[in-house]
This record gives sequence, C-alpha cells and structure tokens, in this order.
Amino acid sequence: MMQLELQTQAPLDTVGAENYIRYGMDTPKRPIIGVVESSPIPKALTVQISHLSASKHLQQVVLDALDLHRTQHLPERQTVWGIHHKSLGLKMMWMWDYYRMISYVLMRVCVEDPEASTLFKTLKEIQPQDQLILDVAKRVHQVHLLTSAPQITDKCS
Repeated sequence: MMQLELQTQAPLDTVGAENYIRYGMDTPKRPIIGVVESSPIPKALTVQISHLSASKHLQQVVLDALDLHRTQHLPERQTVWGIHHKSLGLKMMWMWDYYRMISYVLMRVCVEDPEASTLFKTLKEIQPQDQLILDVAKRVHQVHLLTSAPQITDKCS
C-alpha cells in the first residue's frame, strides 16, 4: 500500500464561504427593508478540484463533481467538509476557518498500485509553486499556492 498526502492552506475566500453557508446554492435575497433571512446550513457541497502547474502553465481538472459532506459547523468559527471515497482511496478534509480567515485542505490517497491510480499519479506531479483550485459552482473559488510537494509513504493512515 502507498499513501500520498497533500496539505495546504491559503487565505479563505471569506465572502464566497459565508454566502454559501448562509444561502447555499440559492441566490441571496435582497430585501428592501429588514434583515436577510438565511437558508438552512448546507449539509454538503460539490467541488471541482483543479491543478494549475506553474512550470507548464497548464490547468487540469483533478476531481470533478466531488461531493463533500459537512462534518462540523461552529457558527462564525469554522466549517469542515469531508469525504472518504473508497473506490478512489481518497480521504479529504476541507476546513473553512472564519476566525483566522484560512482555508485548509488535507488530502490522502491510499492505493495498492499507485501506477493504476490516475488520482495518485496526478497528485504526485504537483510541485511547489503550483496551485490547487477548489471551485464550488462559482460561488466559492479557493486558490491554494502549494509550498511543498506531496508526501509519499508506504503506510496508509
């Protein structure tokens, strides 16, 4: 078994994140008078993850339409989204920290045969200065500048 782990953090797209939490995929209502009413806090989001190579100036979609589920929500503090996708060998956590205004991503891909996993091979190519872009239906557009290459180990956690 081989595991690839990728961790990154970036300044949070605060407006996009807050609007998604307040309104979900609905367009914010614009009242003439009074307070805007919030929708129920979304229980999931669908994200597209892309990799922008700094050296090749090429952007490619890594994962399209990945459904993350809300695992934690502390109002005005943080929201955590996660997934355990068994067929891809993927465990992922995406935290929106409103207090520190940070977006934090942790991805682990654990597979028997790394050469047979397109996801493993794609993430393995990521280099420092590349960008990981997480996009939620053009409502949250989060860009992470990577400062280190993914870590690869022969044990899965």
